[in-house]
Amino acid sequence: MVSLLVKFYNFILRSLFYEFKNENCASCRTLFQYLLHRFTTGGSSLPGKLALAIDPNILTSLSKDYRTIIITGTNGKTVTTGLTVNILKQHYNHVLTNPTGANMQQGIVSTFLSDNKDTGSEEKFAVLEVDEASVKHITKYIS
Repeated sequence: MVSLLVKFYNFILRSLFYEFKNENCASCRTLFQYLLHRFTTGGSSLPGKLALAIDPNILTSLSKDYRTIIITGTNGKTVTTGLTVNILKQHYNHVLTNPTGANMQQGIVSTFLSDNKDTGSEEKFAVLEVDEASVKHITKYIS
């Protein structure tokens, strides 16, 4: 069943490539989230994996409107990320994080894809728990 979904996602992504690459394809996000929750038991990294297969630089465009905080290390990432998110949420309305534990590049892309909250001109933060082996892959796209 999962391989069938992957083939379907690939077809959808390729057919909507232009829209996805240039407008972050809100309809793709919605479709992926629905299908993942409906037909699988998780798959929090799959949308990011598929998006990266089509546009390896998508993280640059997805993260451009965010002030980003990256938390990495061997131990304590989850607690530090949670504390940082809670502190920021006391002062800002829009704080994005990756609570599913998807802390490699495809999971980070999925986190940004899942953010469908439109805040207008309000300042947006992304607090990301990133696997120490993935930091170099993430930071080259996030400025």
